[in-house]
Amino acid sequence: MADTYKYVQGDTGPQIQVTITSADGTATNLTGGAVTLHFRAAGTTTVLFSRVLVLADAPNGKAVLQWQTGDLDVDAGNYEGELETVLSSGLRETRFELLKFKIREDFA
Repeated sequence: MADTYKYVQGDTGPQIQVTITSADGTATNLTGGAVTLHFRAAGTTTVLFSRVLVLADAPNGKAVLQWQTGDLDVDAGNYEGELETVLSSGLRETRFELLKFKIREDFA
């Protein structure tokens, strides 16, 4: 994963592909499960939105974040995202590492 993902307000791309792995580095089988990004301004506790990722290659732990129109219509600044995985067994795992985002104002 990148150190900081950089976007302009209102962007809907590029997409971000993640691979969910276990502690030993092996890919987590996401078949029948879901991965959700919870997005908030850095240093706050209020989640601005949650977005379910598309499972691109579920058996190999690959999921893709596809931004929707309006997701990044936020104030310029620093944001963070938390990835939560719910496996088909119902087991819920939240990634400890946060995704970091920097949003700048659009020229228009």
